[in-house]
Amino acid sequence: MIPMDKRREIPSLKNQDSQLGSNFGPNLEFSWIYQFQGMLLLFLMVVSLTWIFSAEVRAGEFPIGPTWLNFGFSYADFYPSMITLVDLGIQMFMFILGISLTISFKKYSQEKNHLYAWISVGTQFFVLLWLAELTQLDLDAFYWNDIVVLSIWLIFTISCAIFRNLKRFKSSKTGLLLGFIWSVGSVLLWFLKFDATIWILFFNHELALLAWGCLFAIVSLNLIKNPDRRIILPVILLCVHFLLWEVIGQWDTTLFSGTLLEFYIEIPYEIIGISIAAITATCVWEWIQLQTTSFKVGFKIRIIPLMVVTFIVHIMVDFFQPADQRVLNTSLTLLAIAFSSLVTMCFYVLEHYYKFNVRILNSLGKNALAIFLLQIVLTFPFRFIWESEGGNAFRIAVMNWLSLPDKTHIAVNLVCLTVFLLPIIFIILSARIMEKLHIHITI
Repeated sequence: MIPMDKRREIPSLKNQDSQLGSNFGPNLEFSWIYQFQGMLLLFLMVVSLTWIFSAEVRAGEFPIGPTWLNFGFSYADFYPSMITLVDLGIQMFMFILGISLTISFKKYSQEKNHLYAWISVGTQFFVLLWLAELTQLDLDAFYWNDIVVLSIWLIFTISCAIFRNLKRFKSSKTGLLLGFIWSVGSVLLWFLKFDATIWILFFNHELALLAWGCLFAIVSLNLIKNPDRRIILPVILLCVHFLLWEVIGQWDTTLFSGTLLEFYIEIPYEIIGISIAAITATCVWEWIQLQTTSFKVGFKIRIIPLMVVTFIVHIMVDFFQPADQRVLNTSLTLLAIAFSSLVTMCFYVLEHYYKFNVRILNSLGKNALAIFLLQIVLTFPFRFIWESEGGNAFRIAVMNWLSLPDKTHIAVNLVCLTVFLLPIIFIILSARIMEKLHIHITI
């Protein structure tokens, strides 16, 4: 028996808000979060290219870029799905976004007020929905009415930007409110351009999933203050997610068919999966912030057990539901939480105990939104020319251009490597320049 006075107490989170009160001082840095985001954005750029230059490997074709940095189904589309590191990407990004959103929400609540914090969350929600619309825009289907709508949006955007940057509004709640009005107005105006269903635009796109994940993360943060109790919510959602898939599976219907109110709906497995990762992330951040004599306590008694348990349960659930990226099912969600917890712990420990800091990743993470949009622009020419044909066709074109006998010739590989690296290098240089100019455009 260990004497009572020698036993180590597990820190209580009953007074979690008061414990977190001193954690948002001006000298506190969160570069490990920027580095985590930067790593994911760098992978996103690579994935954008490996996706475009995929190939039918089973037919003897050769892709461009590492196959493990592409979606598994782009090489072998069968069931059970082939899972790569990339298939965890959106939930990993949601995980670190959930952590950073928790930090900013608590900071705004303490330094400003609760309403200010909620307006900032609402703005982020609608900006992500607008980006979901923007990335689905069909440039080949512009008509005069579309030009009129987008012209109105441009005038609306310029007006909001001018008013928001006026000296009297720049640092006030009015400036934030203008940003919120702009984000809502942008979503409504751009929606007029689309013929797609509301479900596809606002409930099924990757950026829309991030928007819903952010919203549910903050709602849970406010409804259940204690993270030790809040973690029960993702557990319940995991059980619901698993049972719905096992009992019902894919289900969809159209409400009010044939009327102006016609609305397609399905079971939102992706939203449930992304919300589980987001809510778990809010708990992880508050466990990291436990005010004890050592930062190790939060990891040792909460985060490491979370990582181990989710990984073990993932292996068990995978017998019933093999991990599938396209529906973010229970198995994949558990694996993403386990891996995200591990990477979070690694980045946090490396910075706080070993002063580890990769400037390139920092620069990318501090301008997450700008880098995301820039990679869309940079990869557009590749998508326009090569996405329908893939990496094998590109290799053959280079082989013929250089009059070489083999599409895997060293010269062909050098050209492919150059084409692959140029946009990535441009992205990195752009991020470094934005940081030098103190430009921070993040999600």
